[in-house]
Amino acid sequence: MLSKRILRVVLLLVFSLKICALDFDDLKDTKVNFISAVYYTEWSFYNKHYPIDVPLSQITNIYYAFAKIDPSSESTKWADKNVALEESFPLYHAEFPNSCGARDEQLYFELSGSKGSNEFVNSTGLIGQLSQMKELKKGLKISLAVGGENTNTLFNKITSDDAQIENFSTNLVQTMVDYGFDGLDIDWEFPTTENASKLIALMKSLKEKFESHERMNGLETNSYLLSLALPLDISSLLCYDFEILQKYVSYFNLMGYDMTGPWSEKSGYHSNLYPADDSSGASIDTSVRFLLERIDRKKLILGMPNYGRSYDCMKPGDKFHTCANIAGVEQKKKQCIINYHDLPPDGFIEVYNSTVGSSYAYNQNRGIVFYDSPLAARQKAAYVKQMGLAGGFWWDSYGDSYCNSNNRSLLHNFVDELGGTSALKLNDEVINENFYNGQDDEPARSCAMRRHLVRTKELFNFTLCALIVFIELLLL
Repeated sequence: MLSKRILRVVLLLVFSLKICALDFDDLKDTKVNFISAVYYTEWSFYNKHYPIDVPLSQITNIYYAFAKIDPSSESTKWADKNVALEESFPLYHAEFPNSCGARDEQLYFELSGSKGSNEFVNSTGLIGQLSQMKELKKGLKISLAVGGENTNTLFNKITSDDAQIENFSTNLVQTMVDYGFDGLDIDWEFPTTENASKLIALMKSLKEKFESHERMNGLETNSYLLSLALPLDISSLLCYDFEILQKYVSYFNLMGYDMTGPWSEKSGYHSNLYPADDSSGASIDTSVRFLLERIDRKKLILGMPNYGRSYDCMKPGDKFHTCANIAGVEQKKKQCIINYHDLPPDGFIEVYNSTVGSSYAYNQNRGIVFYDSPLAARQKAAYVKQMGLAGGFWWDSYGDSYCNSNNRSLLHNFVDELGGTSALKLNDEVINENFYNGQDDEPARSCAMRRHLVRTKELFNFTLCALIVFIELLLL
C-alpha cells in the first residue's frame, strides 16, 4: 500500500516538473519575431531627413543605401563621404516636419555623459548617427546596402573572375566591420541567367567571410546578416538559383512595388497585393507564392513603398501622357513619384481597394495617384502573418509621415496590425526609457511592460510549480 502511494507521488512529481518545463518552452516557442525594417537613403540628408527621424520602437532593422561599387578599387565608396562620415549635425533636430526621433533632452545628456549641460549631443556623419541609434536601442540591426538601381553591369564587372570576387567580398566585409554595420544587403539589380552563377559565388564568399569573422570574434553563428534584394517580376526571379542561394542568405527582401509606372501603357496599381483587373496578373501574392516553393518563408521579407506613382488620367487602366498635376509637389516625368507624406493630395479623394490590396486617390481634373494607404498597410501586415513571412520593409524612410497626428504612418499601422511592438523581433532589445517613439510613450512602455510581464510570468510559473512539488512531498 505504501509502495503504491510512493509510486503515485513520484509519478505526480515527474508530471508536475514536466508541465513546468513545457510551460517555459511554450513561452519561448510562442514568441513572435517579425522584422520591421526601413531603407534609409544617403541623399535623404539633403531633404533634412536623418536616421534619427525614424521611430525606433517601431523598427528592428535599418538598411543604409547605398555604398557605390568602385570597380577600380574592387571595393565600394560613399556617394558623399562628407555626409556619410564627417558632417557634424545635432542628434535631435526640428527642421523636418516628420521628425519623430528623440524629443527628450535628457536622452542626449545621458548619451554624452554631460547631464546638466545645455548642449545637445551631435552626430558625426550619418554612419555616426546610426551607431548612436544602436546605443539608444540595443538589438537594432543596421546593414550596409550595396548597389542599387541598374547595377547589373557594375556587379557583373566586379565579379568577372574568382580573384575579383575574393577581393571584392574581402573589401566589403572589411568595410562592414570597420564602420560597425551588422550585415550587408546586396542590391544587384538585376542578375541575368548569364551571370547568375557570379551572384552565387559572391554570396558564398561573403557568407564564408562572415563565418570567419564570427569565429575570430567569439560571436554566435549568423550574427552578421546577409540579405539579397529581389525583383517582383517572375521572369526575373527565374534567373536566381534559390536552392543554393538560401544556404547563404539570411533574408530575401522582395521589392513589392513598381509594377507599373511612366513606362507602362496604362495607369495602374504599382504595389497591389493581389492581381488587378488587367492582363498582366502581376501581384505581390503571385511572386510570394512562386518564392515559397523555393525558399524558407521565414527568410522572406515583404517590401512596401513609402511613395505613390501618378498619372494624368482619371481611373485605373486609363491611358496617360505624363504625371498627374499635383500642386506644390515636384515630380520627375520619368518617375512620377510622390512621397507618401504628401498623400492624398489636397482636393483628391482616397479609395482603398481591399480586393487588390492597395489604394489610389483621384481628382477628375488633375489625375490619379496609386499608393498604399494605412488600410492597405494593415492588409499587408495581416498577409505577412497569414503567410508566415519574416516581416516587412519600406523603401524608403523619407516618404512616411511618422508624426502625423491622425496616425496615417504606414509603419505605425503595419506594426500595430502585426500585434504592436511586442510582436517584433527583439534580439537583445532595450529601449531607452527617455526615447520618444513618434506618437506617445506607449510603445516604449509596452516593450518594457512586455519584458516585465514575461519575467513576472516566469516567476509565477516557477513559484506555482515549486508549491505543487512541495505539497506532493508533504503528502508523501
